[in-house]
Amino acid sequence: MLMNTSSDFLVPSIDEKLCAYQKDRISQMIRDYLEINQQMDHFHFEYCPKCGQYHPVLVKAGKTKAGKQMLKCNSCKKRFVCDHGQLTYYSHQPQSKWND
Repeated sequence: MLMNTSSDFLVPSIDEKLCAYQKDRISQMIRDYLEINQQMDHFHFEYCPKCGQYHPVLVKAGKTKAGKQMLKCNSCKKRFVCDHGQLTYYSHQPQSKWND
């Protein structure tokens, strides 16, 4: 996991106006997004959980309020969360909370 500070991501004029908590929060959000992107590169569905198509073509389709990646199947055009069928599926908490 990357351990960058918010100063690495923010323009200096903005960095000076934020308090330490805000900078830490921004850094954590960026790290979470990078981790989600990395996980999506390795995530694979053998069947679409909605229509059951074998080896579906899936496209990123936004995020939930909890930050989970949404996917859309190109054959049935339905969206679902990338952790469909897993323990964290019904949770409204981000993955980092589960990891803690």
